Amino acid sequence: MQPISRERSSLTDSELERTIWQRVERINEGLEHYEKIRKVVALKQDFPEKVRSVTAFQKIKIDRKAVADMFQKEIEEIYPVPQNAPCVSAGMNVLNSPRG
Repeated sequence: MQPISRERSSLTDSELERTIWQRVERINEGLEHYEKIRKVVALKQDFPEKVRSVTAFQKIKIDRKAVADMFQKEIEEIYPVPQNAPCVSAGMNVLNSPRG
């Protein structure tokens, strides 16, 4: 699948959202309930080079900690922490989870 670039797209925000959700629904068809994608945030820019690298096998590697730090606000909007939530150990976040 080709990535959707906002700069190169003539889609409106609602058309872009609809297109993304169509792809997500196709992916979700093959997943268990607990694996399904439920929320998505479309960023206005690509990940900067400082969080991306290419492995020896020509795969793109993302520095998850750097992404979590850069997009902390967006992540907290997707996964809000309830007011009465028990304290979680320092340094843990959604992107550090084993399946993250």
